[in-house]
Amino acid sequence: MPSELKSRTARENGAKSRGPKTPEGKRNSSHNSVRHGLLARRLLLDRESAARFYELVNEIRREFDPQTPAETAAVETMAWCRWRQLRLWTLENAAINYEIMKQPNPAAGERQPDGPTRAVLAFRTLADHSRTLTLLNRYETSTDRQLSRALRRFLLLRAQREKVKFPDEPTIPLETKELV
Repeated sequence: MPSELKSRTARENGAKSRGPKTPEGKRNSSHNSVRHGLLARRLLLDRESAARFYELVNEIRREFDPQTPAETAAVETMAWCRWRQLRLWTLENAAINYEIMKQPNPAAGERQPDGPTRAVLAFRTLADHSRTLTLLNRYETSTDRQLSRALRRFLLLRAQREKVKFPDEPTIPLETKELV
């Protein structure tokens, strides 16, 4: 618990602040509450490749070839879920690699642990002292369920559309006789 003096000083300093002045400062402060971006309003995080994202969307569209707006929505959901899966795997990889880098170097004469050993030590550290892996796993499970639901929805829509084939509209021959 901060002391009364610290609290009062922080309030006074906060009252003096007028916020960021430069466009860069304003942009940076607009992201202050973003922790990981997994639930962000924007689809892509900073430094994610828009070209790669749209390439993925187009690949999935080509594979499923949606014919209706509902099918298109299901396919776009599948593409977005796949992108999120790739993002989550990247984040998990980065978290483990970061923990590996934080491991102390062995003392002189000690043997350096091999790669798998270092990875399991990093994994254990993350599992024991951080919610990172638990949170990533929860998001991955949710994303996988969303992907499966979108695929099932697409397949159901496709089956219904192909099963219910409407016959061509009958053509009514125009008679030249006068109606009596």
